[in-house]
Amino acid sequence: MQPPQTNQLQGIERQLTRIADTMAGQGMQVDRTEGLFT
Repeated sequence: MQPPQTNQLQGIERQLTRIADTMAGQGMQVDRTEGLFT
């Protein structure tokens, strides 16, 4: 039996991938947001 969190984590992973793709297309903004993750 899988814990209910598994589906949630997969959804979050998809969102993060989509956000990363969006930022990659925005160029300069990536530099600004990268500081938040460091």
